[in-house]
Amino acid sequence: MLETPSFTDIFKNRHSIRHFDPNVLIDQAEVMAIIEDATNTPSAFNLQPWRIVAVNTPEARAKVKPSVLPANYSQFDSAPVTLFVLGDPKAHNVFRDMLKARLDAGDIAQVEYEELLKAPFLPLYDNAAPEFLTQTAITGASMLAMSLLLNIRAHGYEDIGWYGFDMETIVDNLDEDSDRYIPVLAISLGKPDETLADEEHDDSARYHFDQISKFL
Repeated sequence: MLETPSFTDIFKNRHSIRHFDPNVLIDQAEVMAIIEDATNTPSAFNLQPWRIVAVNTPEARAKVKPSVLPANYSQFDSAPVTLFVLGDPKAHNVFRDMLKARLDAGDIAQVEYEELLKAPFLPLYDNAAPEFLTQTAITGASMLAMSLLLNIRAHGYEDIGWYGFDMETIVDNLDEDSDRYIPVLAISLGKPDETLADEEHDDSARYHFDQISKFL
């Protein structure tokens, strides 16, 4: 049985990998488990303003590649899976649908359902400026992306987060609604190609506390 690494190892010893072993595939069920674990990421009012598209077949890669910038071909071509994380500025609309589904399933009572629909944050989002909704979606999806990056390592794989893609075409090429979703990050994952290990660069030096933070 694969031993789960410690959080310290997961967090401190991850490095971006740009060359993956194309012969090591990841079962679709495990990809789903990685995503489902990461969706425990907190979000404002639990709106979960994100959507993930997994690209894990040659056909899917061929469809998406025109939106990928050449500098990112190495990881996109070699990784068995690339996850595209999108932000959803309209997540508050889906929230109402989710509540109705919970009511229909018997998870909540009618009284509780009606009270939740009166939540003060819903009118706030209904009347919010587009810039606010966009920023909320990007923030939430970015938090999910970080959870994915760490959870991938917990499953015994390595990864790289990147956003070298055409912002104007990527959502359409993922067969998603470009009027709704915002591209946030791509995450390629798999096992490193050990034959190209010398080409991987460990640029992991970090700024000291006093260079990036302070107590007010």
